[in-house]
Amino acid sequence: MFRHLIRLLLIMTVTMAAGCTIRLEKTAVKDQKLLSLPQINSNGYEKTSDDANSTSFKQLDYSEIRLPEPTRIGYESFYFDHINLIAVPGRLFNGREYSVLLDTGFPGYVLTNSLTVLENKLSVLPLGEADWYSAHMGVCEVPALYIGSAEIVEPPCMYVQMQWEVKVVGLPVWRQKGFLIGLGMLRNFSYVGFDNVSEEVELSAADAFEPDTPADWDSYPLKISDDKLFVEMPFYGRTMELMFDTCGRYGMIVGEKGFETLGLDKGSVDIRKTTFRSGFLGELPCRKARIKNLEIANLKIPSAELIILPENSPYMEAENSISMKFFRNTTVVLDFANERMWVRKS
Repeated sequence: MFRHLIRLLLIMTVTMAAGCTIRLEKTAVKDQKLLSLPQINSNGYEKTSDDANSTSFKQLDYSEIRLPEPTRIGYESFYFDHINLIAVPGRLFNGREYSVLLDTGFPGYVLTNSLTVLENKLSVLPLGEADWYSAHMGVCEVPALYIGSAEIVEPPCMYVQMQWEVKVVGLPVWRQKGFLIGLGMLRNFSYVGFDNVSEEVELSAADAFEPDTPADWDSYPLKISDDKLFVEMPFYGRTMELMFDTCGRYGMIVGEKGFETLGLDKGSVDIRKTTFRSGFLGELPCRKARIKNLEIANLKIPSAELIILPENSPYMEAENSISMKFFRNTTVVLDFANERMWVRKS
């Protein structure tokens, strides 16, 4: 897991010193390899479209979280420090260890890729090609996934037949494997706390969150709507409802029209045309705004980055979202039981 990332960094350092070309590429696994795996029935999901070729479906949640008391797990620092993602070490029912991303921006339960499926010979049900993922996908059976002392039994899990690879002189030196836990599963915990100073996550399945010193915290209304997590926060004299994404790599994402209504001092904003990388959709056009000092909730964020999407962007589902990147120097608790988001005052 983490040792593989250290190995990757060492390889990249040596190859760059030698003048070799390093490329990040999206690759796919062919259907034939997955057809050799045990096939499962369709009891774990329901189709939501009458179109026989549609991959639109609803997963059924029969999972169980076994966690008698709260557990704390350290971040994998590489992800947090270098690419603004929150990942923790996890392991499968068979003892294999993988990085596990905790991503409220993903509406589903658990997500993996075909390399991980093949490595563990998981039973699968291929469903076809999905436009959003630009790849074939399906569902798979995961008997149990462990994070710290939390045991997640039989989580609904889907896979995509794509992964990112780092290649040196055309040869892969690192291939993406692992799991992602999305909002569908995270919401089953009573609370999930992200201590971004100590770089630890705290999970609780039953105990309620109680601030150690209430005066040191602010809290904001939290709700789930259309499988998205929203928080209401003050923003330049008004309250905004923003989608909260724990694994968003960019501070804030807005559309062109939404950006014009933010009421920012244009003299403090530097804007340029560029692109940004989406994990599934690749490079997408946008404008990036750099704000000298952004004020949101009780935070003042220097040199804050905003992604401004064109109105026809396929990424518009993420419009009006804010990520953990703005909260890197504090603690955030998603109190699902009480529908509050707690932020420790800086």
